[in-house]
Amino acid sequence: MLSKSDKNWLQENFATKDDLKPFATKEDIKPIVTELLKPITKELKEIRKDTRKIRKDLEMVTGEFDQEQKNLEKRTVRIEKHLGLPAC
Repeated sequence: MLSKSDKNWLQENFATKDDLKPFATKEDIKPIVTELLKPITKELKEIRKDTRKIRKDLEMVTGEFDQEQKNLEKRTVRIEKHLGLPAC
């Protein structure tokens, strides 16, 4: 069993519930953090939207370049055949 001096030592060296009352809890901080994150969340949504559009445009452009490359290869083969040149 604890002696009175042990109890006093524990109270002096450890925080009690009453000592911790002035500190903010998760419930106190959550609305503050939510409010601070609102503009960041909005901006992040816009960035994601822009990124999706850029990715879509990039896929379209690279797809057109790929198709153009295939067409040029076919054309080169036809010209080589017509001129009787050896294929590379």
